[in-house]
Amino acid sequence: MSGEYFRAFRTWSLKISCPDRFHLFRSRDKAFGHDEILQENVIIRWNKTPARSNSPVMLSTSTEANDVHKTPAMPVTLSALVDLGSNKLLMHLPADESELRAVNLLRQHSHALHTLGLSVNTGRVVAFRASQWLRTIPHKSEIVVPLIWLNHVDRGQIRWKLPCSSKPEWIAVQEETMPLLIPRDNYVLVRRFSSKDDRYRVIAAPLYAEEINSAFIGIENHLNVIGLPEASNNAETAKVVSDYLNSDSVESFMRSLSGNTQIGAAELMSLPAPAALLDSVSSNN
Repeated sequence: MSGEYFRAFRTWSLKISCPDRFHLFRSRDKAFGHDEILQENVIIRWNKTPARSNSPVMLSTSTEANDVHKTPAMPVTLSALVDLGSNKLLMHLPADESELRAVNLLRQHSHALHTLGLSVNTGRVVAFRASQWLRTIPHKSEIVVPLIWLNHVDRGQIRWKLPCSSKPEWIAVQEETMPLLIPRDNYVLVRRFSSKDDRYRVIAAPLYAEEINSAFIGIENHLNVIGLPEASNNAETAKVVSDYLNSDSVESFMRSLSGNTQIGAAELMSLPAPAALLDSVSSNN
């Protein structure tokens, strides 16, 4: 349904066949609950005819298997679920009319985040590999810089100190750790991991250079780091991008993506963006 790993399968399958019915189970803990397995499930029926944008599709959702026949199906065209003109062929399964409107709205935008000159990378600090350099209490004899974890990032803000946290919130600055650090600057941080059971799929926050009291900073691997265009790398741009990612329309758009529990770099880079966001970034150049 999504992600780079199975893109070749989506390309092949849509060349030789066309889906005409989707049923999505909204709960991940019901279908295999007796085995205590969390698994996203969807049933798809295919016809052995080439997929076309205007092909009719019926879409339905239910909480679990017992109420499959109690939910009405929503008629849509295939173009509402997958953009056949895209090379990624990500499949959206909007659970209701509001998510369907969000998908249609964002797909009208002619830009994507990557066209704005934004870059997306995962945090470089993998905790178990860098454990010898992580510090809960900084040593007086060494230089340390802050280390930001997934739980530090709330919607719209960075919480620098986590109460009662056992996470080491510092990383030592040494020759071995320099490749793990990023320079002090304005960024947007996005949580990489979430699920449709969470309240929000997208949780983003601006990281302001003025709040960083060191030349470098560490970002843990469960976060995405959005770098801003060099000529417009300021706090205002970081806030604009963060606010857009936290908007209701982006939340509904990303929630309708099925098949993963990650907000990956590929999904972020291809996220449609309105002209207003492009203008906001460009006006700071």
